[in-house]
Amino acid sequence: MLSELAIASYLYSSMTTYSASLQAFREQTDRRLSLANRQHRYALVRWLNAWGCRLPRASHGSLVSALEALPADVPRATKSWPALPDLGSIDGSAMDHTLFALCEQLRPFGVRLTAASKLLFALHPDTFVPWDTGIRKQLRLDPVPGTYRTYLSVVADDVQQLRRDVGMLGVTLDDIPGLLQRPDATLPQLMSELYLVRWTRGVRLPNRSTISDWLRWMDCAED
Repeated sequence: MLSELAIASYLYSSMTTYSASLQAFREQTDRRLSLANRQHRYALVRWLNAWGCRLPRASHGSLVSALEALPADVPRATKSWPALPDLGSIDGSAMDHTLFALCEQLRPFGVRLTAASKLLFALHPDTFVPWDTGIRKQLRLDPVPGTYRTYLSVVADDVQQLRRDVGMLGVTLDDIPGLLQRPDATLPQLMSELYLVRWTRGVRLPNRSTISDWLRWMDCAED
């Protein structure tokens, strides 16, 4: 799993402009998104569009205002939940409910499930794992309440495999961004990149045999 994550992370930056737009968004919000800050809300809407949400331009101003009126417990709830590796300690249905309730509230402004998940990721990047239509289709998940919880269970299984992989190297999950030379990335971000490359973009990641062949060829070239 760690090698797949590493390859996907490398490909992701070459295949998309998402990393650059996320970095710009974080700089514009000082890495502390506040829905009470109008400039932060505008930056959030711009970033959601840059991340492929295709929010109707005509609704941008209304959405910026609506974001300010979100129930105060939405950002507080996300911050009260643990980081991704420890999500098993909470009821996933609570996160699922928050996602779908947020989507329903912002639906008049063009926000659908993909945008809602990315918005929650922006509020708490250590917990929420963004998804999109391609990921849901690959997992055969309908866009109905309960499915984000199912998605999280898939993510949790992969994270457990990652935990075993890094344990064999004598490091922890917290060390993964550094290992991949992505120190500013969070684990949910890296997991979503893996799924986007593998499922949304349909890239077949190389297996051990293929990588071994490549390494052998590199050795031959160096000789």
